Amino acid sequence: MGMPARDLARIAYSFWSEGELFDADLTNGGGLNGSFLLNSRSVHSNGLADKLYGGVGMDWYFAGLLDVLFNQKTGEIVTSI
Repeated sequence: MGMPARDLARIAYSFWSEGELFDADLTNGGGLNGSFLLNSRSVHSNGLADKLYGGVGMDWYFAGLLDVLFNQKTGEIVTSI
């Protein structure tokens, strides 16, 4: 049983707000998220074509096959879902 999406989002936001969005804890486990991971096995596409917009800082996209990324910068992470 996985962690609810809203809880995963809160954890990701807490890392992001601390300036640690790409912290290894999010993808490898540990820290605030314990054993729950943010990866292609825990985040799923809605099957629709979504427009994903990057912001000023570094971004981490979870993109489905139909999704289109805007404002993607070098060094940002795209996880295919």
